[in-house]
Formats: sequence, structure tokens, C-alpha cells
Amino acid sequence: MVIVLVLVVVLAMVLVLLLVLVLILVMVLVMVLAMLMVLILLMLVDWVVLVLVLSPVLVMVLALVLVLMVNAAKMASGCSADPEEQGFSPRVLDPGKRLPLPS
Repeated sequence: MVIVLVLVVVLAMVLVLLLVLVLILVMVLVMVLAMLMVLILLMLVDWVVLVLVLSPVLVMVLALVLVLMVNAAKMASGCSADPEEQGFSPRVLDPGKRLPLPS
């Protein structure tokens, strides 16, 4: 019975890891397709207009992909993205307490 439970847990972990890897591969594929689309548009449209229009969009898309990949890597490694779950609490200074002056 214990062996079956261990096998189920290991299988679940492997499936989650495969799911994370597939998600990362899909994100990379979407990014490559977006870059190919931009290259095709570069051949068709004046590049100055294209860069002026698409550069903010590309920056936002790349930032979103980076954030998603970092979160997926943290989930795969078991780290929590929430600092309070890791034991860090936000430091609040007491407004009534004065800091010592440097001598």
C-alpha cells in the first residue's frame, strides 16, 4: 500500500514537471512565431513605422513572457513567489521612534 502511494506521488510530480515544461515550450514557440510575424511585417511595411508602433507591444509581451517563465521555474522548484510565505514580513518603521543620529 505504501509503495502504491509513493508511486502515485512520484507520478504526479513527474506529470506536473512535464506540464511546466510543455507550458515553457509553448511560450517559447509563441515568442518565435511573434518574431517571425514581425520579420514578415518588416519586409512589407516601412521599418520606421513598424518599430514605432510595435516596440512598446513587444516590450510588454517580452516582459510578460519573462514573468511567466520565472513563475513557472519557481513553481517547478517548489519555491513560493510570496515573500511572506517564505518567512519574510514587510518591515514597518514606527513613526514615533526616532533613529539615532550619527556621531
